[in-house]
Amino acid sequence: MMKDFIIASVGGQGGLLATTVLASVFVAQGNDVKTSEVHGMAQRGGTVTSYVRRGSRVYSPVVPQGEGDLILGLEILEAYRELPNLRPGGTVLASDEVISPVPVNMGDAVYPELGVKSFLQRAGKAYLIPAVSIARESGNTRTSNIAMLGALSVLLDGSGDPPVETWVSEVSRLVPKRTIEVNLKAFLAGREWMAKNR
Repeated sequence: MMKDFIIASVGGQGGLLATTVLASVFVAQGNDVKTSEVHGMAQRGGTVTSYVRRGSRVYSPVVPQGEGDLILGLEILEAYRELPNLRPGGTVLASDEVISPVPVNMGDAVYPELGVKSFLQRAGKAYLIPAVSIARESGNTRTSNIAMLGALSVLLDGSGDPPVETWVSEVSRLVPKRTIEVNLKAFLAGREWMAKNR
């Protein structure tokens, strides 16, 4: 059972909402859950990293370095930056979205070429997910975070992990009411993509 999750994002991508939904899904299943967040300059597109830990009893909200079971990266470079926190053989789900950091925009650095091979140096499994495209086809690009959760939910299917009904219930409860339909569409589209590509 995956226990320790790292959500890596850029401010404005909905990383904290993804964290809240994931934690709530696990709580609904009767887990003890702890979360924590590390905010960069989120309002300016800075790094936002959060942790979700679950188990029968969880004592610390922070995933120890090198012990994360899964990285959920809403932006590909942010997912790559978190690799030292992933256990060898862990899993990476990274959106293929590129948001250039300030040094790249100023011409002081070059955005690295990243693909699945970049993650497999540490991960046992890595998936590069077209989350923004999935969200766009679902009706709103701002739902890419929920599309990523849809993909994650497929990996957690079975063996006592949350059923899809729990995910749907928690997404519906936590997103703004006027966006429930489009978020659920993105969630289910993310599930469909992962089911075809895992």
